Amino acid sequence: MKNIKEVLNKVYNNPELRKSIVPLFIGNPGLGKTVMIEQFAKENGANLVELITSQMSPFEISGIAMPDKDTKKMTYYNFDKLEDLKDGDILFFDELLNGNPVVLNACLTILEQRRFISGKPLPNIMIVAAANPQGMVPLTPQIKERFVWYDVKFDKKMWVDYMIESKRITRKIGNKLATVISMRNSHLIISIPLEV
Repeated sequence: MKNIKEVLNKVYNNPELRKSIVPLFIGNPGLGKTVMIEQFAKENGANLVELITSQMSPFEISGIAMPDKDTKKMTYYNFDKLEDLKDGDILFFDELLNGNPVVLNACLTILEQRRFISGKPLPNIMIVAAANPQGMVPLTPQIKERFVWYDVKFDKKMWVDYMIESKRITRKIGNKLATVISMRNSHLIISIPLEV
């Protein structure tokens, strides 16, 4: 868990890595992957555009082409939420491997080409992703090679401290909840072979 911010810092602050590396954090639900990424964006004054890909259609990612009746040509429309991205922003694909494979393909196209369906290039942004091992799509070599993989483990102390600070729970309750999460996660841990 502690390494998430370190990885994000290294990628975000290196212009070459920002254009070529997409960190993918895989871990069980409730570990705080999303919270860590949100905190990182806030600490760096970066606008975070979060797309929960398991709940989206491919057109919300890639945009859509529609015929224009006046020009008799196809007109390409980018997804407006992505159209507002600017240099220094962070595009976060959450639950990336847990949705429809067609949506995943739309995400892969954007992060591979670094441009919209209209042909407009993405600004100088960092792309980051997170996923849960439960319900992941089958991982082909083409999917695997597009990311730098990080297996996220539960950090009990970090989680309890965060819950006390942000949710105002007591340490006693936090420790009990963390114990339950630790027991649950001990049965679900997976190993990701491609760790950098």
